Amino acid sequence: MKAKQLQMQAQSGYNMIGFFGGFRQDQTDWINARFTSPSAQMMNALLFGSDQQMDPALSEAYRQFGLVHVLVVSGMHIAVVFGSLYYLFRRVGVVREYVAVFLLLLMPAYVLLTGAEPSVVRSGITASIVLLFSLIRRHKMPVSDPISIACLVMVFLDPNIVFDLGFQLSFAIAFVVLIAAPIVAQAYPSFILRMIVLSLICELATFPIIVPNFYQISLIGVVLGVFFVPFITFLIFPLCATAYFASLFWADSSPFFSWAVDALLLLPHQILLKLAQIPSLQMVYGALSGWQICTSVVLIFLSFLLWEQYRNKKAILILCIPFLMMYLVVMLTDYADPRGSVTFLDVGQGDSILIQLPHRQGALLIDTGGTIQFEKEKWARRRKPFEVGRDVVLNELVAQRVTHLDALVLTHRDYDHVGGLQGIVGKTAVRKLLVSPYHDPDLQERQLFKSFPPQERLFNCCARE
Repeated sequence: MKAKQLQMQAQSGYNMIGFFGGFRQDQTDWINARFTSPSAQMMNALLFGSDQQMDPALSEAYRQFGLVHVLVVSGMHIAVVFGSLYYLFRRVGVVREYVAVFLLLLMPAYVLLTGAEPSVVRSGITASIVLLFSLIRRHKMPVSDPISIACLVMVFLDPNIVFDLGFQLSFAIAFVVLIAAPIVAQAYPSFILRMIVLSLICELATFPIIVPNFYQISLIGVVLGVFFVPFITFLIFPLCATAYFASLFWADSSPFFSWAVDALLLLPHQILLKLAQIPSLQMVYGALSGWQICTSVVLIFLSFLLWEQYRNKKAILILCIPFLMMYLVVMLTDYADPRGSVTFLDVGQGDSILIQLPHRQGALLIDTGGTIQFEKEKWARRRKPFEVGRDVVLNELVAQRVTHLDALVLTHRDYDHVGGLQGIVGKTAVRKLLVSPYHDPDLQERQLFKSFPPQERLFNCCARE
């Protein structure tokens, strides 16, 4: 259809949110144009809360290991930015009250400029309350008051925000850190031990939120967080901020800062991507039932009580017990289940059928579905397009706690039946690949078959040679 005419109507009035949104977009475009892709991705994420340009594989690796919070503007970033400003103004002799007022006025602009996600809104409101109470000289305010007030304000303005996963995780982690940090600091003099214990406590506190949404968790992320959190927050973030402001006044400095950021991030990101390709590093809990979630809450509560009673190095093992106990619970539940199942996955056009035998004796997948790609203009292409193998089939396998397939059957070579294989390779172990005589794989498909690790590449291929 063609439109005979196009009626244009300009929006009247001055919209502050629109102004900061437009300015934010202009600055992310500025960064993309002047810095290399890896450094621009990190700068946009850390400075403006825009992670849409992040490499999908890298972003997924951060998420798998529970490190995605270092890529979004949150309380730590606000503490670094506004803490540094407060220190600088005080060093040059500005009166404390004037500094607090200036930071109070700057806080809403910074929140809007960084995307106003729940984490940064929570941090902005909390910091503003602390500054406001410091002005009226009420220094004995309990640490839980600012975050509680921030929660009430956000829920009052938008009650539906309680269903937002970012809102839930942001407040859960912030509240737990405020309560546990003084106890951890008193019990463990070592910085590394403090980081590990705090990370374990945060993982436990968010377990009933993360597992029902993502079905898996990685304890190695606790160890990685000891390096990545200070590395990104106290080295990469200040370097990105320096690079951005330097490029505004001296455009020729962009190549140097791009090289510096890329060089510092190269090895950590390579290690992260390599680890993300090892499925065994993930503890797959699957879709927990109601009684299993309640059991996890009880186990977590008891582990907190026991840890708080002892507070020594051996007590760290107590914090690991709920992870192992819940893994044992779901495994025993599956092995005790005498029922098998046949699940027809919703892959749209095409087929994908998951068959599970009783008592976890085996799992079989027939076809993988496949997203048929159509030619699109450049502006319409997504960095991470929907792919049914990764986003539906693999997600359902994890939800069903299927960590390996005893057999994968490919009936024929239509793309809507086998195209999803690319999203499964390397993520789920396959013990035997069965290919129909009607499949007749081409060279590209044979190369994909060979991408299976050697221990998984037990082909029973009946295709014509």
